[in-house]
Amino acid sequence: MKDYRPRLSVDLTEEQYNRLSALIPWGLKQKLFSTIVDDLITVIEKHGNSAVAAIIGRAVKSGEYLLTERKEDG
Repeated sequence: MKDYRPRLSVDLTEEQYNRLSALIPWGLKQKLFSTIVDDLITVIEKHGNSAVAAIIGRAVKSGEYLLTERKEDG
């Protein structure tokens, strides 16, 4: 069996893509998004679907759910 490497693919608007590309160098994107996914998994495991709803509904400020989690952990 070959090395299995699951991937996450999401559609972006052209504006999102352009802004993201201007802000984050290509070589850092994989590491950055992998870290965000790890943190997001932790938040959802701890808070469940309410965390998903809060993020999608923007009931918390951008990234606040990740920063808050780090403060609680450390």
